[in-house]
Amino acid sequence: MAFLLSFGRQINKHVPPLWSKRIPLLQLYLKNHLRSSDDDDGSSNGSVNNSASDPPPTLASSWDQEQWELWLMELLDDTIKEIGLEEWNGALVSSLQQQLSFYSDEREVAEKRFLIKCLGLVLKNSSSRNLVTAHLATIEKVVSANSSRGYRALSSACAEAYGLCAVSFLDIVLEKLEGMVLPQKKTRGSFFGLLQDKQPGEQRVKMHKFGLLCLSRVVVHGPKERLVAQAGDLVGNSPFSTKNIKDGNIYSTNTFRFPSSSSPPSAKETLA
Repeated sequence: MAFLLSFGRQINKHVPPLWSKRIPLLQLYLKNHLRSSDDDDGSSNGSVNNSASDPPPTLASSWDQEQWELWLMELLDDTIKEIGLEEWNGALVSSLQQQLSFYSDEREVAEKRFLIKCLGLVLKNSSSRNLVTAHLATIEKVVSANSSRGYRALSSACAEAYGLCAVSFLDIVLEKLEGMVLPQKKTRGSFFGLLQDKQPGEQRVKMHKFGLLCLSRVVVHGPKERLVAQAGDLVGNSPFSTKNIKDGNIYSTNTFRFPSSSSPPSAKETLA
């Protein structure tokens, strides 16, 4: 944090005034909610070890990770607005995407999910539709290619990124979700139709579930006046909709079981 205070002027001339107000507050929270290794009672003593030979401080029981990430994302959001340069946004998006490949260990899921949410936040502030379209595809690949124990957390972060993008690019987000949520139309008697038949049903269902999870975050963040009609049609035509469940027009696999009730699954059920 101290480094960022000094380095801000190297990023952009508009950064130091903002960071000089926000970062000291973050430092204060760190000071009050970290505890040194010699704290016997497990509570914070308001001090942080400065010696290089001392073990690093650990989080106190009072630490609120969700609130901490929210503050960091608010700082990022305001920083992007202060700088106000699309060229800088594009460079930041590229850097964040490159960082994704560094978090391949399952023990680094928390870092990767936060990085994905930051990526969605930067895209929300972008003015480039091409940039948003390309990197939403990158976020989708994180989910489609993941089968680790961290899948649930990563899917939730990716859905949050989609929801943030919907603030500024609702049409692009819903178009992407149509490919996940709506049934694929087969081209009968063609080579492409055969390819679609070969696509694993489990993967189709996996992306359907993710698409519905994304919709739940789009509802939270997206512009409500445009969302009601557009997202309503999308959910109504989903294989998971009430009509398709009743009609039996839904993909079946041996791995996934669908709700026996006549109501669509909730946001939590989409990742169950």
